[in-house]
Amino acid sequence: MNIGLNDRQKAVWQLCLLIVIYVVSRWSHFSREYVFEEPYNFMAGRRFWESGVFSMNMGEINSLVSPFHKPPLTMLVGGLFSFIGSDGLWGIRLLSFLCGLVAVLLPYFYTKNIVASLMMLLSPFLFAGSSHFQIDPTMGLLGYSMVSVALYLWCVQRQDGHFYVHFYFGFLILWLSKIEILVFALILWSLVLLIWKKENAKGLWLSFVKAQSIGFLSLAVLCVFLGKTSGLDAHQSFLNIFVQIQTVVMDTLVSDQVYNPELSHRRRQLMLDSMKYYNLFAEVVFFFVAPVLASLAIFRGKVDVRSLLLLLAGALPFAAYFVMAWNGDGFPRYFLISFVPWAFYIGHMLNSMQDKLRSRIAAVLLVMACLFSAPRTFELMFQKSSVTVLQGYSGLRDAATFLKQKITPKHIVAIPEWGIPYFSGLRYAVSPPKGFSVDAAIVDAKEVQGEAACRQGFSSYEVLIYNKELCGF
Repeated sequence: MNIGLNDRQKAVWQLCLLIVIYVVSRWSHFSREYVFEEPYNFMAGRRFWESGVFSMNMGEINSLVSPFHKPPLTMLVGGLFSFIGSDGLWGIRLLSFLCGLVAVLLPYFYTKNIVASLMMLLSPFLFAGSSHFQIDPTMGLLGYSMVSVALYLWCVQRQDGHFYVHFYFGFLILWLSKIEILVFALILWSLVLLIWKKENAKGLWLSFVKAQSIGFLSLAVLCVFLGKTSGLDAHQSFLNIFVQIQTVVMDTLVSDQVYNPELSHRRRQLMLDSMKYYNLFAEVVFFFVAPVLASLAIFRGKVDVRSLLLLLAGALPFAAYFVMAWNGDGFPRYFLISFVPWAFYIGHMLNSMQDKLRSRIAAVLLVMACLFSAPRTFELMFQKSSVTVLQGYSGLRDAATFLKQKITPKHIVAIPEWGIPYFSGLRYAVSPPKGFSVDAAIVDAKEVQGEAACRQGFSSYEVLIYNKELCGF
């Protein structure tokens, strides 16, 4: 898109505005503690960069655990980032922070319309997502965002170098990070290929086949290589990823729905509660429903069919995850990828309107975001405890610091899985079985049971000391 000097200056100022708002509003994330499963997603990568062995050390009980339940890219990248800071926390927060920033900036960079990116900045759900270290808010979001860029460029008929960079690298990242998200991207681009009638359709088909071949072979080679470092064969590494995905999906779709409807109902209720917590229902209205209604009213059925695929790119994963009721342990992170293609559609829709009408629709969307999203986002900004999984929990780092001042390498402590990085180089056990002897434990303050020689509370956690030699505050 050719723009004059004034337009370039305007674009630079708007880009700087987005970055400044993002950094200022999200800076508090760097002080948030580890939460459930976050260390699980980088420990194998960190161990690989340290010792050349791709495996997870879960403590005294499960010293080596296979990490091949998901493709390994997030673990490898997270492992590298975990070297930033003493306990790795600052580094992994930085990775989530940067992936969230890219997701916010890409719609503006390519549509040159700031409205959707501002709406994303005001979203409490996307705010929380930029603090959470999991596959979906990091490499999954990055890969799907790049595929969405390629889809947008195809919609506006810009199959240039940018298109192929995002197309190939987007699919490669998804192959190496999360197969479930990859499936949605494959479905979307299969639809693109079915409706593509231009002369270069053969070239697009060839690019699609090449992208999937590169992704599949890269995943196979990487998994086999990493598996060999911990003594695993191809079946235990590469093939095990697909076995795990099939098991989880079938358990969700069949076993729980048919044989355990009560569990399925509880999981769905947890998902609905978490969606309300982040105002997700309202956000679906002004990211998806409102733009659809505006398009129908203004363009009167003359909307380009190709641009509707941007809406589908967001609606498809959202609907699938909603039906399966995957709640993300209290933070519905699976829905994050839907907002990037919706943001591209909003920008594309507004750019197709006349100036006066564009301003009115943009104002309506921003007012809706300010009224229904911004207040909740501001609440979360000033919340020092977790804003994702284990909402409201804090005190784990203080509890770990207190306990580490009392123990030596000969002592064994029981800790939650998300406390492992705080005890690097020490002996620990995660969820030890009954009868397993430990000198001390960090437990949820709401679930304290049994006697202890002494104890000390730290917000949401409590330190229980069973070895009397360690008492004496």
